[in-house]
Amino acid sequence: MKKIDDEFSIPTDISDLLLVCQTYSSLDQKTRQTVEMILEIGIDEAIKHNIVKQDNCASLKNFFKAINNNPYFGEASEQAQDVLYSLEKINSNFLKSLN
Repeated sequence: MKKIDDEFSIPTDISDLLLVCQTYSSLDQKTRQTVEMILEIGIDEAIKHNIVKQDNCASLKNFFKAINNNPYFGEASEQAQDVLYSLEKINSNFLKSLN
């Protein structure tokens, strides 16, 4: 049987946590609310309900990249990767609409 202590022995560096906190605190209030909605209802639903806007995609990408770039964040890293993929689709669709 796996000990509970083993689950928490992943070597996450405090500087990684600080980077995520700093990135989050640099977001404006509207973008923070968007992050909260993405986490609450999921990226697909947030896009479907027009919660994610083109004008805050860059800020959202920076925040989720800070999480995704650290594999020690486990499932949060995977969730961030899914969000980043969906944000890239939004950017691609936006650029296609300009042509």
